[in-house]
Amino acid sequence: MNQSSMEVALSAISGEILSRLISFIIKKHTERSCLEEKLERLHHLLLRVHTVVEEAEGRYITNSKMLVQLRMLVDGMYKGYHVLNTFRLKPFEEGPLQEQMHKRPYDTYIYIDNFMFSRVVEKQELINALLQDNFPIGAPAVIPVIGAYRIGKKSLVGYACNDDTVRSHFSSVLHLKSNSFMKIGGETFTPVRTLVVVEFISDVDDSKWVKFYSATLHMGAGSKVVILSRFQEVARFGTVKPILLRSLSQSEFSYLFKVLAFAGTDPKNHPQLESIAMELAENINGLLLVGNMLADLLRTNQNVQFWFHILKRFRNSLERNFSKFGEHPKQLLERDRPTDITMLISPSSAPLHLMPSHDESSLCKKELSKVKFGDLVQDSTTILPKEEFQIIIWESRIPPFTKFIANCIVDKHTCISSDNKKRKSICIQ
Repeated sequence: MNQSSMEVALSAISGEILSRLISFIIKKHTERSCLEEKLERLHHLLLRVHTVVEEAEGRYITNSKMLVQLRMLVDGMYKGYHVLNTFRLKPFEEGPLQEQMHKRPYDTYIYIDNFMFSRVVEKQELINALLQDNFPIGAPAVIPVIGAYRIGKKSLVGYACNDDTVRSHFSSVLHLKSNSFMKIGGETFTPVRTLVVVEFISDVDDSKWVKFYSATLHMGAGSKVVILSRFQEVARFGTVKPILLRSLSQSEFSYLFKVLAFAGTDPKNHPQLESIAMELAENINGLLLVGNMLADLLRTNQNVQFWFHILKRFRNSLERNFSKFGEHPKQLLERDRPTDITMLISPSSAPLHLMPSHDESSLCKKELSKVKFGDLVQDSTTILPKEEFQIIIWESRIPPFTKFIANCIVDKHTCISSDNKKRKSICIQ
């Protein structure tokens, strides 16, 4: 399929799925035969859409209008899957709807373990920016990638860096942390086409950036600098339009979580488990590390009682955080605030406060006991350290197998205060 024909396909199918979804949602479906027929038609439409999206992922799309159509198509696809699952699991008076639709082998989704899920448009945008000629000529283009806490910025850049065309385009790739980029001088860079990736965990002084950027002028023609940050202000250093990573929609995250939890098992054969997975996905609220950790537990023990046990623990944990802090843990972590994980791990213990996670390379070298988050959630009889310790939240299954670790504090003295906005904070004594 050439670019012109793909554009026609994207335009036609994206318009079709959106109009059908709107029609499906606003109409009442009271008869089983009517609903089953429409669900089957929606299912077949989604299979067509999925094929087009996978085709688009294997190509380089430079046309901005096509990328807009592709974004609409992807959003519509996940909304369609969400609608399909919601209606299929919704019980009728005479009992739950039985699965009679055409089945697609569920192993087609296992590629998620080896490739980055979703972000189809953002991947195209970043690769296009890396391969485009610089302007002005000679100065490295600066591409900001901006997104919230643990939203997948490094995963997106890692995906682009592993693309065959990108790898062959640059002679060298250099990754820098914000605490080390100022130590880089002009002698660090060689006169070859280089890709430099810098991660900023806070805003940067303009004079420091100017000094760093001046050093990059020693790189060869066509070089690029990618800056990663969750702070929108850092985008001012960009020479091209920033790539903004939004949180996965609830439809996208529900789809991802269910795929990870069931692996190669078809969830349609386990409606009770699928229902629990959908509620868990909604409660997790897009926390990717937590979602990966819980999905790992569920995947290894596909038992209804066990899954419901995990769901109850997570419900209780959310209630405790809302009661103490007035916010979902996701909002707390995005503001570098600790979250309470007592009810998730050991309800009978002293309060346990989890700090925002970091990858293993950025942690201080302080020696602390380490335990896996999944082991703690699965077995409440584990004896916890009496003071501060570290929890391995998640270890990536793909290279470089990054470990995400957070400090956990056993809090024996907690004071809680609130302002007129009902926001709460904790004091560790």
